[in-house]
Amino acid sequence: MMGYGAPAVETVSQSNIAVPSTGSPKLTFWLKVSTQEYGLTAYDTLKVKINGTTLATWSNADASASYVQKTVDLSAYKGQTVKLEFAGTEDTYLSTIFLVDDVAIG
Repeated sequence: MMGYGAPAVETVSQSNIAVPSTGSPKLTFWLKVSTQEYGLTAYDTLKVKINGTTLATWSNADASASYVQKTVDLSAYKGQTVKLEFAGTEDTYLSTIFLVDDVAIG
């Protein structure tokens, strides 16, 4: 997602996802952040949202040379059917690319 080096908003979503009603449900995925930005200021962001509520945020400051596994607690949504959304925002200058892979809820 993203990587324009210009103001942009991008969303990838999936509705009607069943969150398990037992155990400790969680969202897991692999994330690689590549950026031209520098420093620890968050200029470009990727948010994970459930039913419109932001549960986690990563930014250009989380850049990595390889994929890193991420986990988001979904206990508050146990047994519910939800909408999962990855929402990216990029600022005016310098690009950041958010690569998301192997998304699972369990």
